[in-house]
Amino acid sequence: MLPAALTLIWDAGKGALAVGLGHLAGLEAEYLGLVAVAAVLGHILPIYHKFQGGKGVATMLGTGLALAFWTTLILGVVWWALLLWKRISSLASLAAAGLAPWIAYFFNPDFTLFFVVLSLVLVVRHRDNIIALAKGKEQSL
Repeated sequence: MLPAALTLIWDAGKGALAVGLGHLAGLEAEYLGLVAVAAVLGHILPIYHKFQGGKGVATMLGTGLALAFWTTLILGVVWWALLLWKRISSLASLAAAGLAPWIAYFFNPDFTLFFVVLSLVLVVRHRDNIIALAKGKEQSL
């Protein structure tokens, strides 16, 4: 449990740091969104690990909290509730990704495109999980 928590903090932290530095540099909204996308893609496709990285959910959490706090907080609650209910992390992640652009549209419209792009990236990254879910073979906690 502790290694998972530390990994979550590390991955979210690097996303938040990237966007936070963009805020400090005075970047406008569209550039902050690009920084966030770059941070998540850098996590998913790291050069130093032969482009074999994680799924990007925790890094998206960190970038989202620094970019659009309320949208991301709501998505975090959705993710957590689904995880507790269904006990399947990928299902919770995919549901939150599906809702992200809609929630962003209402709470942080400047970042709706950011949430659309990263939601699509997360769905593509979870393609194996989607197949396993469809077959009823996805692992639960």
